[in-house]
Amino acid sequence: VSLRRYMSPIFKLASKPGFSETAHFLNKKIMKLTTHIFSLFFILFGFTGNLDAQETKSDTTKQQAAASADNSNIAGKLNTLEATIKALEAKLSTMESTQGNQSDAIKQEVENRVKRATLFADFLQSANTSVNAMLLSSNLSAYLNDVSALNNPNNQDLGFRLAEQVEKVMEKNIFKGRGKIAGQEKSRFMGFVKNIINSPITTAIAGVFPVVSSIASVTNMVAGAAFGDKDISVEDVAGLSADLKIYVEHYEGLATASYEFNVANITIKAKLEQLQNQLSNIALDRIKAMYEEGKVDEASLAAKKLSDILDQYFNATKVEDQMKILLDGFKDGDKINYSKALADKRLLFPEFEIARASSVADHLDAHASEILLALGNYQQNLEAVLNKSKSAGIGDAAKIDARIQQMRKSLEEVVKSFENAVHTKDVHNKFRRLANHA
Repeated sequence: VSLRRYMSPIFKLASKPGFSETAHFLNKKIMKLTTHIFSLFFILFGFTGNLDAQETKSDTTKQQAAASADNSNIAGKLNTLEATIKALEAKLSTMESTQGNQSDAIKQEVENRVKRATLFADFLQSANTSVNAMLLSSNLSAYLNDVSALNNPNNQDLGFRLAEQVEKVMEKNIFKGRGKIAGQEKSRFMGFVKNIINSPITTAIAGVFPVVSSIASVTNMVAGAAFGDKDISVEDVAGLSADLKIYVEHYEGLATASYEFNVANITIKAKLEQLQNQLSNIALDRIKAMYEEGKVDEASLAAKKLSDILDQYFNATKVEDQMKILLDGFKDGDKINYSKALADKRLLFPEFEIARASSVADHLDAHASEILLALGNYQQNLEAVLNKSKSAGIGDAAKIDARIQQMRKSLEEVVKSFENAVHTKDVHNKFRRLANHA
């Protein structure tokens, strides 16, 4: 009966991983000890049954002494066995605790992978929103339209109208109070001049600076007329060119500033489109990793726009739902077998994805800075042109100053709207959340 106290922990040990061999070893020891005890019982029972047949007390004493020695030996072995079992029970308790911790760690790792996948999808969507905002903001329609109006020869924001200024220069240098030029009536000739100035040839034909080309065309027309009019000297034509030069420089400066901004804008747009392609490739990689082969039409998916890909397959909600489906496939009864889930590559979230996300966030910052820098440079170049023209006596100085202030205010509003729309801070916040689960 007493042996049951020792055997129960042995059976318990045998059921635990890592202890079956130890339990088997102890079981053999106990069985050997049990045989020894039973042998002792037989000796004792045999001694009791034959006690009356013994002839001397000396023999009885010897039998009792031997029995006592064996009993003492058994008791010592039982004590040793009990101490060994207690030690093993303590080790078992430690191992159970360790196994419990390991199970918790495995569960935590799987849950972290699911969380990272969800956060990564959320990050990509935020990054795509930022890229789209930059692509739209790179056009900056309101601001650019406002500024480009200065290139219009009919614009009077600066206190002058080009056709009127050209007419004044023509009167000063060419007509000089006369009513004709090369046999042509002044009104008819100036009608041609005004038409050329007010309707400049398009950029596609004349090059980058249509207004400048129009002024050049007027100068050439006057020079041609001078050949047939002896009253127009070379000095008159030179004076016309000199007086028109400040207008040429004015419009050439405006056009150059716009051209340089457009070149920078095109370069930035190309970089943003490249980044958007990178985001598409990242999203496609994660989608293929999450779904079993054949579950997703990769060719059809690759042809979609990034926004459609994210909306249909790779946003936080879609990823969370897919992760739940995957985990449900590892249920043993009502519980998820996290050890099996840990080995499933569809739940794996590679560390290099964190590095890719970091690169995306950095590129967004860089491109946003490039756009703002291009805008700043454009504004500075425009102000330089206007101040130079003001110094040259073109237009109304007060109106030019007011126009500069208006442009500055407009740019501030553009920058503010740009930063709110792009919102790279949100992208970085989501990246930090993702990185914290790495």
